[in-house]
Amino acid sequence: MGFSVTSNSVLRNTYGVYRDLTKSAARSETTANKLSIADSTALKKVITGLQHSLYDDKEDATDSEGYAKSYAKRMKAFIDTYNYTLESSKKNSSSDISRQVPKMKKLAEKYKDELNSAGITYDSDGYLKVSSRIDTSVTKRFEKIFGEDSDFMNDLKDIAGNIKRHVNVYL
Repeated sequence: MGFSVTSNSVLRNTYGVYRDLTKSAARSETTANKLSIADSTALKKVITGLQHSLYDDKEDATDSEGYAKSYAKRMKAFIDTYNYTLESSKKNSSSDISRQVPKMKKLAEKYKDELNSAGITYDSDGYLKVSSRIDTSVTKRFEKIFGEDSDFMNDLKDIAGNIKRHVNVYL
């Protein structure tokens, strides 16, 4: 795996009935189709959550609670879910699903400057990572790349839907 995951309550809740798949030990013992359905479903869910977030220019400087802290957890859950979806799609034997990998990478690469300015790095393997310099105390700065009108998020949600649509229903 070219990325690391920090499980949090938002990530577990995003995966819902597949919450055990937020841990690498459980993922290694799961079929590619089950991973693809869990990851693509979770990705669509976390995208929708970010798109409908409250984007405010009021600073929330709380360290342990408050809206900024919960937004940071949602953003981290998005990145982890994106990376999991990319990883499981690479390993899926379905050509319809594996065809989505270059689309995800191309999309993230297209928006890498905007992602970088938001504190998210894009590596050469296509994975996303939260930068140590990220500041979520003011959420307004993330609206353009993660909000409802974001082409990046809408296109990524379409890719997740394509993955989910092509999973063999016999898990």
